[in-house]
Amino acid sequence: MSTAVMQRLTLVAPSSESDRLTRALMWLRCVEVETADPDELGLTRASCDDERNELTRRASMLQSAIATLSEYKTSKKKLFSGRLAVERKRFDADVDKPLKVALETNAASSRIAELRAQKNKKQNDITSLDPWRTHDVPLEFEGTGDTRLTLGILPVSTPLDDIRAGMPEEADGLFEITEISRDERSVYVAVWQHVSCGTRIDRALSAYGFSKVEFRDLRGAPSEAQERLRGEIKEIDRRRSELEAELKEAAEGIAELEIAYDVTKTSLACAEAKQRYLRTESTVYLSAWVPRERIKAVVSELERFECWYDFSDPTEDDQPPVLLNNNAFARPFEGVVAMFSLPRYGSFDPTFIMSIFYFVIFGLMLADVGYGLILTLGCLLLLKLMKPQGGMKQLMQMFMVCGVSCTVAGAAFGSYFGDLIDTVSGNLVGSSFRMPALLNIVENPMAFLYISLGVGLLHLFTGMGIKFYVLCREGKVFSAIFDIGSWYVLFIGIGLIFLVPSVGKWVALAGVAMLVLTQGRAEKNPVMKLLKGVLSLYGIVSYLSDFLSYSRIMALGLASAVIASVVNQVGVMGGFVGIVVALMIGHTLNLAINLLGSYVHTSRLQYIEFFGKFFEDGGRPFAPVAPDMKYTEISDLN
Repeated sequence: MSTAVMQRLTLVAPSSESDRLTRALMWLRCVEVETADPDELGLTRASCDDERNELTRRASMLQSAIATLSEYKTSKKKLFSGRLAVERKRFDADVDKPLKVALETNAASSRIAELRAQKNKKQNDITSLDPWRTHDVPLEFEGTGDTRLTLGILPVSTPLDDIRAGMPEEADGLFEITEISRDERSVYVAVWQHVSCGTRIDRALSAYGFSKVEFRDLRGAPSEAQERLRGEIKEIDRRRSELEAELKEAAEGIAELEIAYDVTKTSLACAEAKQRYLRTESTVYLSAWVPRERIKAVVSELERFECWYDFSDPTEDDQPPVLLNNNAFARPFEGVVAMFSLPRYGSFDPTFIMSIFYFVIFGLMLADVGYGLILTLGCLLLLKLMKPQGGMKQLMQMFMVCGVSCTVAGAAFGSYFGDLIDTVSGNLVGSSFRMPALLNIVENPMAFLYISLGVGLLHLFTGMGIKFYVLCREGKVFSAIFDIGSWYVLFIGIGLIFLVPSVGKWVALAGVAMLVLTQGRAEKNPVMKLLKGVLSLYGIVSYLSDFLSYSRIMALGLASAVIASVVNQVGVMGGFVGIVVALMIGHTLNLAINLLGSYVHTSRLQYIEFFGKFFEDGGRPFAPVAPDMKYTEISDLN
């Protein structure tokens, strides 16, 4: 199997058609525009910086407004409401009205933030005036022509008499300190002094920890200032309520802003695609990649324009993008491959074969009918209700499929939420009933180990077989026979030793001879040829390590079954109520933990033990120009 075959599209069109042409290709979602080299073709690169900057600004403004209006929307979206269904023609309409609403919304939001800050400041001012309520001197008053008034704070432990006694002798009769109020930490005082004292009293007060207090923006006596501030807060609240009422009203039309956002982001994607074009005074030139099976659709669209185009095969110097192309069963597993690395373009795509082993191994690791049904039905329900896109959709589909294998394996092992039926019938009903099973993995773990290792051996042999096939496809038949076939002969011989020793040992020796005589063939020195051939036998350690790694299938399967059994035993101690609690809490946790473990370890077996035998990485994902839609979906797109 291989990745989708790509064709290079070369196109020249009038500059006046570039926007309409790009949008047409965008809706096909199968054309990846390449960044061409202007120097190589003697052309100049198209510049869309102004357009992109303006669209980015608009998108940011719309997104900010949507976030604001979402907080004020009285009729919240349902949890699984899905995206807005709109007609495609909406993406060709202007968004002036939603942009105006967004501008007004953001202005109102900024004004509300300002009012909130003003209210907080005034509330802080009211609080700061509390200790000075009994001070009836206006806050702006700082003294007369001959006197100076200073308000300040002293530590509560400082006696005022000590301060008076500690003043300089020349300040006698020219200084007075009056306590206004006090709390558990501070004393609030008013200090009167004659101007002739200069700064001497200030220095003396500083020695006692005096801290000056100023109210620059406040006027009148403290109690009057507080009343005035409370009135101003009421006015702020009124203005804020008016603005919030406007936003609540605007929030009912948030759908229009969401559509406008997707329209703007799609236009931005179009502009970024055009940025990769080359141009002359009157034409644009683009180079792109198209999957071969979509060429007919692209040609049908291009025929609507006055343009010249051509499709050609990739050259040796090209690096076409990679598009995995699999059937409905294997498609959900493409994310597992992509998470490791996409295969190099033109190399073997292991997704289908890997998906079969992933399906089986995952099922063995989480083998339980109850867990499998929850996984399958739960993911199916979420796919119907949430309608996820992209990677999340693939992941849910994969878990839904793997839930089937868990159910089948669980039925074979007699596991229905572990041994729930056996435990309940034996402890609460009084008549023990054991579910039929082909194998009880808790009572016979060794048999389960043999099954795990058997699946692992088949997995490894399949990986080696793929490498054999790839080498033959590349015309390297000798390498296929002796680099891969030799190991087949050796391992088959080792297996036959346990069945037919007299035959097995000779088959194994034949495999050894094939390796020793061929693995050093790249060396010119005969001694090095032989030495390298002998050293190649060390590879059996690597294969043995890979083979034993599949014991983790048994480990994960047993862990799930044993934990489920323990949960059931604890549950029956509380009667039927305890069983309900066990199902709701214990089995939910067990499913969550072992679902994660099965996902991680099944993926690991693919990446290291399986892919390590043949996989050629280095592919870059196919990234066609496409509409950028976060809130909407097209209802009339063929």
